[in-house]
Amino acid sequence: MIDELGGELYGDFLEYYNVRLTTAIDELTPKEILVLVRQLPATSRTFSAKQGGPEFRGWDTNSYLLASVIDAINANTHAFVSANSKRKPKRPKQVTTPMDKKRKAEKPNLFAMTVKNKLDELKNPNIKRGGFGITKEV
Repeated sequence: MIDELGGELYGDFLEYYNVRLTTAIDELTPKEILVLVRQLPATSRTFSAKQGGPEFRGWDTNSYLLASVIDAINANTHAFVSANSKRKPKRPKQVTTPMDKKRKAEKPNLFAMTVKNKLDELKNPNIKRGGFGITKEV
């Protein structure tokens, strides 16, 4: 964990525990250090890095709930204005959260997967891909 998140842990230990990570390693057992790491808040550098990067810093449950409330108010206002006006207004943009960006980045490109499967079939005529990318020998 220190190899991956050493910088984040160092900053968090200074900020939340007022202790240098090197001092904690010298004076505490690994079990005690792990307890301290697990007690770091969701807004910490370490938690943010584990979720996906620095853009998650400061986003805790309350932040996500507040973004959802803002989206709901905007949608309600849009529905009210749409029902009471002659011209249809533009839909409001949703509050963008780091989790939205992460989900968007993780979505598989179905077209690219299909092309890759077809190229594999052309390279090796004995392989036929069925649904869900399951390989079948012909």
